[in-house]
Amino acid sequence: MAEARQIAGLWGSPEQVALLEGTSATEAALQIAMPGSRFVHLATHGVFADLRSNETQQSDLERAAWQSTIYGRNPLTLSGVVLAEASMPGRQNVWGILAGQDGILTAEEVVDMNLTGTELVVLSACDTGLGEVAGGEGVFGLQRAFSLAGATSVVASLWKVEDMATKTLMVEFYRNLWKRKLGKLDALRQAQLAMLKNDEPSAGTLRRRTNQTRAPLPPFFWAAFAFSGNWR
Repeated sequence: MAEARQIAGLWGSPEQVALLEGTSATEAALQIAMPGSRFVHLATHGVFADLRSNETQQSDLERAAWQSTIYGRNPLTLSGVVLAEASMPGRQNVWGILAGQDGILTAEEVVDMNLTGTELVVLSACDTGLGEVAGGEGVFGLQRAFSLAGATSVVASLWKVEDMATKTLMVEFYRNLWKRKLGKLDALRQAQLAMLKNDEPSAGTLRRRTNQTRAPLPPFFWAAFAFSGNWR
């Protein structure tokens, strides 16, 4: 929540910001708020139902995917972001996959949205850039889903990210984008370089917390997020 609030504060016009947090961050609320928004920032948890993972450590989404056959026809059902109500018992459709307002916004549900006019979607969560690889078709996941829905650019993560490092990176990214007027790709690159070089004010605190006593910070803390789409 602190990440979203700090980023919202950088925009400068609170009346133009739809800040959904806590129990108000439901699937229904998000599906209403996202269409028509220029920027979408999701600071939450990402899930990817890797069908090759250890079954004893699987999430509800992964277990449902194991029991279903629909993922073979639509791999976009395997990726999603966790929202309010996700801890409630999931409802399954006739194919055995989680469906409806279950607190997980899947890539399949994102594709059905109209995000034409959305300049940037940032998926500030773990594993949001992952997906099922289809031969000759690339990766089917959240990143592709938001692009198919009409978003011009998407920033997503390639591995599990550290909370404090992510907050530090994202705040610097939006400061570069909105205050310093850098292009989207350059804004992310400069934020990552600041983390690498320990030039960002919060990086020193992060280094002490993670026992990284010498600069530069390892790529694990700043290199997870990848950019796709229009870089300007």
